[in-house]
Amino acid sequence: MQDVVLTVDTHPIVGLPGLTAALYLHPPDEELTVVVLRGSRTISLSVPAIEHRDEMDQLANLVDPRNRIGGLGIFAVDFKPQLPSVADIRFHSGVVVVALTPGPDTQSRSFQAGDVIHSLNNTPVKSVEQLRAALHQLKAGDPVVLQVERQGKLHYVAFDME
Repeated sequence: MQDVVLTVDTHPIVGLPGLTAALYLHPPDEELTVVVLRGSRTISLSVPAIEHRDEMDQLANLVDPRNRIGGLGIFAVDFKPQLPSVADIRFHSGVVVVALTPGPDTQSRSFQAGDVIHSLNNTPVKSVEQLRAALHQLKAGDPVVLQVERQGKLHYVAFDME
């Protein structure tokens, strides 16, 4: 089928950005009224709207300015087994990245919400305060290697302190 969406909830749709905006602005869990052009016929459809909340969205609710780790360009919290997204991790300790800080921080591009930082330069990381203190002791140009777990897979993020 090659329907053309004409309106959503009586709002004219001009292009994909307009459709995206109309869907975003529609109240969750209420039916949408979508008018489409199907061939030469105009058809009105009632479409159920269902709000899907990703567990990573729940992590964003944990952002607190006190949990900003500027040297990494992230907001983080201490690991707790009940946090969303950390049910299937290998090591039940570390620091969980809940969001990236805004701005041009180059280190933040290596992280995603839900990542768990397990160690800094082979030293286990047990808390946000411990990670922040360890980073504070490093000087510009010092090498940094973080062991990070993402979706059950371990990898390393390496860089020099700025």
